[in-house]
Amino acid sequence: MSLKQKLDDTVLLVKESRKAKIILVAVVGAVVFLVLSESPQRPQPAQKQLTELRQDGTSMSKRDDVIRDMTTAIMSQLEQTTGETRALRTELQELRTDHESAEVRTAEILSKMLERLVAVETTGGGGAAGSTEPVDYDSSLLEPEVDTLEPFGSVHASEVEPPPLPESIDRVAYIGSADSVRVKLLAGVNAPTDGTPYPVVFKLIGDISGPDGSTLPIGEARLIAAAQGSLTDSRALFRLTNMSIRYPNGERRDLDIQGWIVGEDGIRGMQGVLIDPLGKAIGASVLTGGVAGLGQGISQSQSTTTSQFGQSSTLVTGDTATYALGQGLQNGANEWSGLIRQRVQQMVPVVQVFSGREATAVFAKPVAIPGLYDQISGDESDIFGSF
Repeated sequence: MSLKQKLDDTVLLVKESRKAKIILVAVVGAVVFLVLSESPQRPQPAQKQLTELRQDGTSMSKRDDVIRDMTTAIMSQLEQTTGETRALRTELQELRTDHESAEVRTAEILSKMLERLVAVETTGGGGAAGSTEPVDYDSSLLEPEVDTLEPFGSVHASEVEPPPLPESIDRVAYIGSADSVRVKLLAGVNAPTDGTPYPVVFKLIGDISGPDGSTLPIGEARLIAAAQGSLTDSRALFRLTNMSIRYPNGERRDLDIQGWIVGEDGIRGMQGVLIDPLGKAIGASVLTGGVAGLGQGISQSQSTTTSQFGQSSTLVTGDTATYALGQGLQNGANEWSGLIRQRVQQMVPVVQVFSGREATAVFAKPVAIPGLYDQISGDESDIFGSF
């Protein structure tokens, strides 16, 4: 905590606490008393006493100025605190006055309301309950009203409205979330690992199974999925997008679906073969690097390189044909290496999955197939049974 913060806390304590004010005044008085009190001194030589008196006078004057300043600051602070205290007392007194006046007004309002209620109850507000004399009633009010009924046979039978028919219930074949079906991959795929989706086709080889053993037969429907390769585990991941079905009456319909494929091992996706051009690229780089180094060594063995004034020059000191052969090998290998680098940048690793494999398709969102229920349901008495 800084010195300024401590001073601010002390001033705030003096403002809020009367006891602190009294203690502060007592401490200041004690300090002034101790400073102004004279202590006995031993006899000293005249010259030395005169010098000390001068020094004491100077220090006393400085000390008196400091004490005077402190006293002035404390008194001004006390006056300011006293003024604020008086203002707070005045505000508190005003609040008390307002509160008392509000209570008086509330009491007056409540008393007037009670007086009015008592007056209403005593002056006839209770009706017959407040009067003890008998009251004459109109005899016509006591006569019962007789409803005239029409004869039962007066209304013709054709005029009677028939009862409303029960509302028809639309029954729809339904594929729920987490329903599954066995499928077969009709077309193999090389799924790229860069996120590009490749389309594939699956064929249903069973009925769609749901909760509690319920099934929905839709024949050999086709599923369209988008395939992507995974470089980490060499698997092809499939995302279901569309389903094409054929009704028993020959009608065709396409539906938008969502879901995924689970492989034979029970893991999402299907295990495939990773085809990565990285190995071939490394082998080609090693080969081109070796050819370039061989050419450079042949050319350097038939030449001499000199450097003068910061410039280098090469002189052919051996067989010129051998030197040219080395240069050709080096330049050709460098060009070959550049072409391989460009080709490798265009090549993407893929996960290869062959056709004919079986898997399980899982639906992620519910799908309703209109019109299919009426064609495949045989017994309408049990709509919750398996088809």
